[in-house]
Amino acid sequence: MKIKLKFYARYGEKFGKEQIIVIENSMTVENFLNLLYERFPSLKDEKNLIIAINDSMAPPDYVLRDGDSVSIFPPPGGG
Repeated sequence: MKIKLKFYARYGEKFGKEQIIVIENSMTVENFLNLLYERFPSLKDEKNLIIAINDSMAPPDYVLRDGDSVSIFPPPGGG
């Protein structure tokens, strides 16, 4: 299965803006995030990741499908 992975803002600068991740079996968002921690170890140090699947929020137990787009954002800043 091919999953489109997109990092935004400072994550895009750090990990690359967009890439295709190939996974052999379907997996949940939570398991996919663990896979990303293995591929991008410093991602584990980031707090409060915002993850969207196909431009919508999805629970950690959502099962990814071939062609899904996973977007990862840093928490909003400001004040």
